[in-house]
Amino acid sequence: MVFSAAQKSPFDCAIFSLSFALKMRRAEAFFDELHDSNDARAEGLQHFFGEQILLPPSFYRHAHSRATVDMVAAAWQARDPDGVTALRERHEQNRITRGARQFSNSIERKRVALLSRALRH
Repeated sequence: MVFSAAQKSPFDCAIFSLSFALKMRRAEAFFDELHDSNDARAEGLQHFFGEQILLPPSFYRHAHSRATVDMVAAAWQARDPDGVTALRERHEQNRITRGARQFSNSIERKRVALLSRALRH
């Protein structure tokens, strides 16, 4: 299990999970490397929950928090500058203010798009 820090609300678990599952196929090399580094010692499978294992920028396209985007950008700028640029741009394009909070509502837009698509079929 890998904690991603992309989701900051108690909602949208299904949409985040679906989004991550689709992205995992495109990031196969990254996950192969992650699995290879997990030697599954005698105590069994290691869980990475709570550790800072940052997934590639594409996994954070629906991240709620600018702080999360900044953390990913710092970790991936040298390895994937185009991905970091796209992530920052998307976050800013979807940034809203609701009450006293500012956040990206990208995942809300994704949910609407997926539901609209499902209704067409």
